[in-house]
Amino acid sequence: MPRNDQVTRQWYLLRRLESSRGATLQELVGSVPDDFPKNARTIRRDLEALESVGFPLVAEPSDGQTR
Repeated sequence: MPRNDQVTRQWYLLRRLESSRGATLQELVGSVPDDFPKNARTIRRDLEALESVGFPLVAEPSDGQTR
């Protein structure tokens, strides 16, 4: 993985999460450009990393999915 891929991917995730309704895991996976590694496990790790440095992430059930 090139040096900045993780940071760039996390930046895309943060931009997507800024929407007023949040996003499901699959929506987050889809928001990352195709030239970056993107699978559900990678995105979960990115979310955990963002949370560990202080980004307040909240998971809420909505329409049978977690946002």
